[in-house]
Amino acid sequence: MTARLSHEMNVSSEEANNAIMRVFLPKYVSWVNLSDTWTPNITGNLTTNPYIDFDFDYLFFTDILEVNFSVTIDPDKILPKGLGLVNATTILRLACETNTLPGTMKYCGNTSFVQYQIDGSDCNSPLGLDTMDDCQLSASTAIDATSAAANAKPAATGAWSPAVRTGPDWEHYITVDFLRKTRVTEVQLFAVSGMRKVTKFKMQFSHSGHFFVDSCQIDIAVPADLLAKLPGECRFEARYARLVVLEADGADDAPIGVKFEINGCFLDAAADTCNAALRTVLTNQPVGWRHVALDTTLNILYFCDFNPKKKAVLCYSSVDGATWTALPSYIGHLVGYDAATAKMYAMDRKGSAMVSSADGANWAIVDDALAATIPSVVTPAVAVPGKGSAALTPVVIGGWTADFNGLMYGGVYKAKWSSCCS
Repeated sequence: MTARLSHEMNVSSEEANNAIMRVFLPKYVSWVNLSDTWTPNITGNLTTNPYIDFDFDYLFFTDILEVNFSVTIDPDKILPKGLGLVNATTILRLACETNTLPGTMKYCGNTSFVQYQIDGSDCNSPLGLDTMDDCQLSASTAIDATSAAANAKPAATGAWSPAVRTGPDWEHYITVDFLRKTRVTEVQLFAVSGMRKVTKFKMQFSHSGHFFVDSCQIDIAVPADLLAKLPGECRFEARYARLVVLEADGADDAPIGVKFEINGCFLDAAADTCNAALRTVLTNQPVGWRHVALDTTLNILYFCDFNPKKKAVLCYSSVDGATWTALPSYIGHLVGYDAATAKMYAMDRKGSAMVSSADGANWAIVDDALAATIPSVVTPAVAVPGKGSAALTPVVIGGWTADFNGLMYGGVYKAKWSSCCS
């Protein structure tokens, strides 16, 4: 900017003492010390307040004061994104003392101003998922380690593929921890050969990583070019972003494949560290997912499955599948059956205590010393992976068979995963 002060011919009646050229800047324009510069045509001093003062000794009738200076647009990143071009005004005033009122500073002369526009356009640059650490991506589930959340990166091998299952209240999602406050404006999806693709999703966000809320009340349909530009009310600024799958093409018993990039901009420069609490359940492992175990002495079948409505693993036991006994709610997963002690062993939800039962109904705490030896002596619980129906090999255990649809005994379904479990 250039500011110029001079006396108005045939109007000005006094010279200015201790002259101050005062520039009032709009909220989103600031002087940044050691970054912005100024060059006057005579010697002066710079003072910064909520405004900029260029201080000179005098403004004589014959003087013309000129200052060229630079300013910075929105250095504190408080200008809302997505406003487009924003009108702005900078005002110039002369403050001075006069010979008639020495020692009294006042505004002298007329007010001058200049109008211009500030670019408040939204940001839509790729945020670079490929450059992020694997720990920055987590998901509700993944079929196995080869389809984990990190495989959703554009350049990664394969894709993120959540568990394949049917039934109500089931929700697949993938979470990105940007490690800093970030603005999200677009989602670029990529097709994965041989896998179902997402056709509709919604976005959620969180500042803590513990509680996520919908960014808006709009379901986002994926366009033909797979670049979903979020409506204005769906864009958000937060550390964590979550893509929730609402619909996908193809049959429900086939796997979904997700690869994507998120567009926007980072709003903070300093990065935090990964949130270790955000983990992905792998369905080829018993912990956190569907699994079965058999008491071969009493022929009691135990199974656990994740309940999407309660967002918890629930466990049951039965001899013939005609009636089921719900295991205590504190049980998180089955460890396995030990024929030597004729007991089934399980861990609590926090993974800190082991319990055992000889009948599937009554459970007792296992001493820590004994608990440390149990995993090496039991017949372990077996996971029923969340693969598609065509890829899943049924798990046969005793007279029971666990397949894509549920649990069979004697060739008859005794429990269906789609309606499990209340």
